[in-house]
Amino acid sequence: MHSCDDEPTDDDHDLLDLEEPVIDDGIPQTIEDFFRDSRAGADPHEPFQVVAGSGFRPREESTLDDLKTSSISARPETEHKRVPSEFSQVQAIPGALQLIDYDPGLVRAILTLDAPTQRHLAHWCATQAYEFSGLASKEWVVPALVAMRNGRPLPAPFDDMQSAIQRWIADRTEDDEPQGDPHYSLATRRNPFDNGGFNVPYQAIPALFSALDRDPVAAALRTLSYASHTYGASVDDLHRALKQSFVP
Repeated sequence: MHSCDDEPTDDDHDLLDLEEPVIDDGIPQTIEDFFRDSRAGADPHEPFQVVAGSGFRPREESTLDDLKTSSISARPETEHKRVPSEFSQVQAIPGALQLIDYDPGLVRAILTLDAPTQRHLAHWCATQAYEFSGLASKEWVVPALVAMRNGRPLPAPFDDMQSAIQRWIADRTEDDEPQGDPHYSLATRRNPFDNGGFNVPYQAIPALFSALDRDPVAAALRTLSYASHTYGASVDDLHRALKQSFVP
C-alpha cells in the first residue's frame, strides 16, 4: 500500500488508462450527462472545453485563436504510456495515443504526408464528422464549413466552441440526429471510439475547431480523433475512406 505522498510505481501506472475517462454515474446518454462528466473534478470557474478521447485538463484559453494554437507542444497527460519512438513527436496531441493504439499504420501514413495534404486531411475529417452527425446541412453550419475550406475566419456561432454547442442544443431535434443504441454498454462496445451513438453532433462539433490548429500534423490527428468518436461503432468505415483518399 502507498501513502498519499508516495510516487506511483510502474505497476500503479499500468492500472490507469487516461485515454478512457472514469464515469461513476453510468453511461452518459444526454448532453447534460456529457457536460456533467466533462466537469467532474474540474474547477467550476474554468471555461468549458470539449475533448474527445483524451484525459486533457481544461486550459485557461477559450478564444478561437487559442483553440487554433498547436497542441503539439502541450503537456501530455498520458506521458506514462510507452509508445514507439517513431510516434514520440506526436504523443502530446490529444487523441493521438488512442489512434496509435487502434491503427498505428494509419497514423504512420499521416505523418509521411506533406503539410498541405495533412491540412486537407483535417478539413476532410471535419467535413465527414459533420456530414455523419447530420450537422452539415444545417443553415447555421454551412457557412462555417465553407469558411474552413476557404481559409477564412469562422462565422458565428463558430467564433467560439461554447457558442456552437449552445446553438446546437437550441436547434436539436431527435428526427435529424442519429439515434443511440439503447442496449449500449462499455462491455458491449465494438471499439474504443464506440459511444453508443448518443449525442453524435456533440462529438462532431470540436472537429471544425481542431481542423484549424496551426500545426498541420496536430490538425490532422486531432480532427481524425474527433471524427473517429463521431463515427463511433462505424469508425472503420471512416478510416477505410480516409486511406482510400489520402494513403498512396
